[in-house]
Amino acid sequence: TRRLADDWTYDIAWHPAPVAEPAVETDANEHWILVGDPGEFGATLAAELTAASIDHVLLQHTDADALQRALAVPAAGRRRIVHLGVQTDDGAIDRGTAAMLMVAQAVIGADRDGDLWVVTRGAQATSDEQVDPSQAPLWGLGRVIAVEHPEHWGGLVDLDLAPAAADAAALLDLIRTAGAEDQFAVREGARLVPRLVRRQPAAAVTLALRADGAYLVTGGLGGLGLQ
Repeated sequence: TRRLADDWTYDIAWHPAPVAEPAVETDANEHWILVGDPGEFGATLAAELTAASIDHVLLQHTDADALQRALAVPAAGRRRIVHLGVQTDDGAIDRGTAAMLMVAQAVIGADRDGDLWVVTRGAQATSDEQVDPSQAPLWGLGRVIAVEHPEHWGGLVDLDLAPAAADAAALLDLIRTAGAEDQFAVREGARLVPRLVRRQPAAAVTLALRADGAYLVTGGLGGLGLQ
């Protein structure tokens, strides 16, 4: 029974992403809408877009009207909406999730072509590293949107808790060349993807009973307790 249980148990492991072919598109065919409370990283990403001559706007997550106006503008080519998250000192889960939900509802309600990408920081433990539990609900919500509204879905990208400036360029390249994958983590510039792997069985533990000890067995009148 134990071996059977081990065969049915899996973990998520993060592996280097398969090499994807570069997207075949020109800079003029893209329009990016950056939404969130991104701070310095958002400004760095906007600078990367400017350097690449990609049309874009940078909006605060609290400005729903500006987002509606941006979505209402016809895009000449591919539109990408990137939710950069809400950074709080107190880990306010409801604030970050509500902001993402507002963005998703606006994108879906506008009923225009566009890929929604959600960027988190420290939501996934790709190794023995510190994570931010307040970011995890965004991945749950993102996976629901991916199933219910695939026509508007782009993907999920998790950055380090404190992303470096170089991560902005990595994020830009990732979104443009994601291919069929829609869940990523970026660590030190490397692109990782999640894969199911068989969990290593735990070491067997032998139960040792002392002859001079006293033991209380709850539910002991059933078959297992009597044995």
